[in-house]
Amino acid sequence: MKHLSKTIALILALALVLPLGLAACNDNGLVDGKAVITFDFNLDGTGLFEDDITKPRDISVEPGTAVKVSGASVKSSAVNPQKLGFLEWCLDKACTQPFDESVPVTKSMTLYAHWVPCHTVTYYIESSKSEETVLPGDTAPDKSSSAGAKKILGWYTSADFSGSPYNFSTPVTSDLTLYAKIAQGIFITPSILKNASINYGDANGKASGDDTTIELVGEGDDAYVKVHFARCLNSSYIYINNFNEWMVDQANYENRFADEMAITYCNLGPATHIRFFYVVAYHQGFDENGGDKGFWYSPLPAGPSMGTAVSVNGGWRNAIDIEIKSNMEEGTWDTVYFNLFDGIEFMAYEIDPVTGAYKLDEKGNKIPLGYMKEWQGAHMLCTPRWETLKWDEQSQGLKSNFTGNDVLFKSIEFAPLGTYTNQGE
Repeated sequence: MKHLSKTIALILALALVLPLGLAACNDNGLVDGKAVITFDFNLDGTGLFEDDITKPRDISVEPGTAVKVSGASVKSSAVNPQKLGFLEWCLDKACTQPFDESVPVTKSMTLYAHWVPCHTVTYYIESSKSEETVLPGDTAPDKSSSAGAKKILGWYTSADFSGSPYNFSTPVTSDLTLYAKIAQGIFITPSILKNASINYGDANGKASGDDTTIELVGEGDDAYVKVHFARCLNSSYIYINNFNEWMVDQANYENRFADEMAITYCNLGPATHIRFFYVVAYHQGFDENGGDKGFWYSPLPAGPSMGTAVSVNGGWRNAIDIEIKSNMEEGTWDTVYFNLFDGIEFMAYEIDPVTGAYKLDEKGNKIPLGYMKEWQGAHMLCTPRWETLKWDEQSQGLKSNFTGNDVLFKSIEFAPLGTYTNQGE
């Protein structure tokens, strides 16, 4: 009798629990009324491990809902011996039934990753090399935007740029190597200028309630940056830090390609000039063992013709002022040019080659060595800086501490001598 009572109690307990279990999970695998999608890396035979892969998290959806699912990918740090890439999610482990995102999900399921061998696209921008993995039949990404301050004239499948430029709408069917043909010059685009640093010349010099700002407007050939130069007690300027661009062919220093500057702008304010500060560097060659002797920074140490060294400052000591139009209508553009090769001179002074200190004459004055053409011997442009100035009639000079000024910059370019000035100013 006691045994019968236990049996009846067990049956009653099952009768109470069973409906609850059916409510949690039914024949469609629904969990709490939701269809659950889980993912299987499907890595058997791939040579990859779970830690090598990124994949979406499990998804719970209302039955009858169409679902878009993110793909899996091989991490860049992974060793991928078969050069596999993710193609699609499938309903079966053999990957014969692709998952259709347009079909509503009515039950829980596991999706399996479908991996296929990919092609490698190798890019060369001069000596810089990068790679992309592309699925068979897909197109190679155009990496022209990664050229920095270089302008790419086209991509070619031959290192000598023979034949026609590569067409990026062409499906990739095998490994591919592309070489960028580079225009001679330094090209500071809006996408570079948008990340320029901002300074006011003096930490205590910024006017209250006004800030220098840089805003990127548009994209592609229509892009420009709008720079608001704030009012300040000293000067408001923008500069590109960690900017070091060769102005000469590294294989032939006689081949110079950045001796003229062109600024395409629209000045919306009262400024009358743009001031360009710069640092230039001079490569000192190599020693007898092939070791790089590094750089001197502007101004240039004197050569044998002067018989001694001159001061080296390495900072923003020299600048040029370029006249611009004032109060232009937005949407109108103008370009100003400057011959840097012939137009920049500075006075060189003799220094002690051991101590680096200025040598003084018997009256305690620095010993001048004459004017030098600073840009002519330079090999690299470093840390360029720009600010706006206004002609002041009262002082008969240029001032930078005036009411804030907005300037739109479309491009700032440096090109071989004669590129712009031969067009006429």
